[in-house]
Amino acid sequence: VFQYAERYLLVWEPFECTLHEALALSCRIIESEVAQILWPVFRCLQFLRGQSRELASLTPRDILFTEEVEIKIGDVRPSDRPHDTDIE
Repeated sequence: VFQYAERYLLVWEPFECTLHEALALSCRIIESEVAQILWPVFRCLQFLRGQSRELASLTPRDILFTEEVEIKIGDVRPSDRPHDTDIE
């Protein structure tokens, strides 16, 4: 927090954390913010599926948000499932 004249400015800097750490933060997260956090994760999973990749497991600790606002998902391996199956 910085003070400028009689105004206080909150400066936010991105930081690297896992989804587990993000959800454990003590700040209040509203529903739309949860959607903003999880939507890129779903898009990443959709991309991996299109590349015939799958996850051994998916826990909040496997998902990393970087300072560059990128998502990294760990423990990805080639899929043994047929590529043309769709999740409904």
